[in-house]
Amino acid sequence: MLRRRWQRRAGDRLRACRDALYGWTAQRLVVKQAALGLPSYLYLFDHGYPSADAAGLKGFHGSGLPFVFGTLAQTPPHWPKIPATDSEAALSAAMLGYWSSCDSEYMRSVSTRQAHAGYRGRGQADYGLHFQ
Repeated sequence: MLRRRWQRRAGDRLRACRDALYGWTAQRLVVKQAALGLPSYLYLFDHGYPSADAAGLKGFHGSGLPFVFGTLAQTPPHWPKIPATDSEAALSAAMLGYWSSCDSEYMRSVSTRQAHAGYRGRGQADYGLHFQ
């Protein structure tokens, strides 16, 4: 029991370090880019699906890539299988739309970007996108 408790705490510490390192770095980069007047986008992909959740991999690093590129059915052999559902396809279509429009003149307009499906630009409360 003591060993399990220690392992759980060690895992909690590692997750806290990982989140602080990657999360803080991403936020700092967006803040610095925005301060220079450059387009700055931030997102958190925290979406889970049954096979990833069962493996303890909810929102793992890189798990958003099949959604961004619309390749839900073409993942590597050991990747948790993404279910072929309407909701997964809709999320993928939305993410593909965000990424393909980020460099367009459409997204460079702050007022348009803010109106774009709830996106808030840097400097506003809860800026960025959170995919769940």
